[in-house]
Amino acid sequence: MPSRSSFLFIAIALLSAVGEVFAADEAQIVPLAITPATEPVPSLQYQLLPKHLDRRPGNAAVRYERAALQYRPEAKVDTDVAEWLDLPFAEFAQPAQLKKMSTESEKVFAELRRASQLESCHWELPLREQMFFEILLPEVQELRRLARYVALKARREIATKRFDEAVATLQVGYGLARHTAEGPTLIHGLVGVSITGLMNSVLFDLAQSPGAPSLYWALTFQPRPLIDLRPGMEAEMSGLFLSFSELINIGREDSGTVDAPAAVNRLIDTLTGMSGMIEGSPPGGEIIKLSSKVALYAMAAVRKLEMQDYLKACRWPAARVDKLSDAELLLAFTRVKYEELRDLQFRLLSLPYWQTTAGSAAANERLRSAGKKFEEVLPFAALILPAVGSVHHSSAKSERRLDVLRIVEALRLYAGKHDGALPPSLDAVTDVPVPPLDLITGKPFVYALAGKTARLTLPDENRGEKKTLVYEITVQGK
Repeated sequence: MPSRSSFLFIAIALLSAVGEVFAADEAQIVPLAITPATEPVPSLQYQLLPKHLDRRPGNAAVRYERAALQYRPEAKVDTDVAEWLDLPFAEFAQPAQLKKMSTESEKVFAELRRASQLESCHWELPLREQMFFEILLPEVQELRRLARYVALKARREIATKRFDEAVATLQVGYGLARHTAEGPTLIHGLVGVSITGLMNSVLFDLAQSPGAPSLYWALTFQPRPLIDLRPGMEAEMSGLFLSFSELINIGREDSGTVDAPAAVNRLIDTLTGMSGMIEGSPPGGEIIKLSSKVALYAMAAVRKLEMQDYLKACRWPAARVDKLSDAELLLAFTRVKYEELRDLQFRLLSLPYWQTTAGSAAANERLRSAGKKFEEVLPFAALILPAVGSVHHSSAKSERRLDVLRIVEALRLYAGKHDGALPPSLDAVTDVPVPPLDLITGKPFVYALAGKTARLTLPDENRGEKKTLVYEITVQGK
């Protein structure tokens, strides 16, 4: 089973599968044939998270695990569910196609509904009981499987005009997404983003279904950001220190109990294992390991004065630095240098994505430069810092998709009041506020009307690539 570190890269890759896939060098065109709508009364009749009166005290993780134990489809069913969710909605909604889908389980969904209504979700990871970067996360794959089941259920309800049931089902899905993201790793946050993407795709289906209610205010009423990456971000920032508490305690007045030489040995053993220098126990593996230790100790000895000066420049009292043993000095330097490189990455998550483009490039270049120049004696930052820029982009893209849905719902309301016509510009939509900025670019959304077709253009859909997503919006029957 993959470790927490492996899952982080897997989770980022999976997010690219949520939504649209791009051709090599062209924009992806997504047609949307929306239906006119009127504002519901009361306006918050529909909500996309469990309402306050439905929420109860309790730990949702227990219920989700119970649901996962009860939902054990064959591998073929998992494959079928993924394929059914990928079908164009017009094809999906055909009666012959709907008859093929028999995966719903009221018992499982009842468990999921109760879980989504609970007020907390504690995944009880063994954060201080084992290496943070080696913690296994079997729950994340189960949560994705359950989310696909929920999305399929909602999609079927939309296809059969059971709109109120579909909204209630989507409440469960969005609740699952937020609960998942309460886990103390960035992987939990990314899987929460991925689950949100599944539910958002179903909302696009609803917007194209005649007779579907307007969900403009339901979307507007959602908390933002819908998926908060901070719990996972803070745990990731502390991951090295959760694994090696000696790094935090070293240099304190009460740190005399730290066995610094033993701690250094443990760090080096971990480092050589993580860097792939030893895979299992190959012939001569112990010799390679020993030579690595010797080289690292030699580097530390040569750079003793440099490490002392660095700590003093970081406002460590000179008297304290000069008292550190060689092993203590290496621990203290490893800690502060790691924090310096780590903070350049993670501090950007506190800013809007569109303000971080230059900063993210600079932080990545700084990390690469530090690796080439061997700034770290024990290069943990180079090995374990996650791709924070990609995480940030995934989060911003998910939030932008919610804004796009708000725009789509605002257009449905406009069409409902203007005989099925679309507005000439987003500024012409005055009955409800339209999201002012594209969260990826920091600029107003690009909207243009040509005849009876509007184009909503989303640049930078894939980070680092000049890929553009374009929604071509028409009104059904007009």
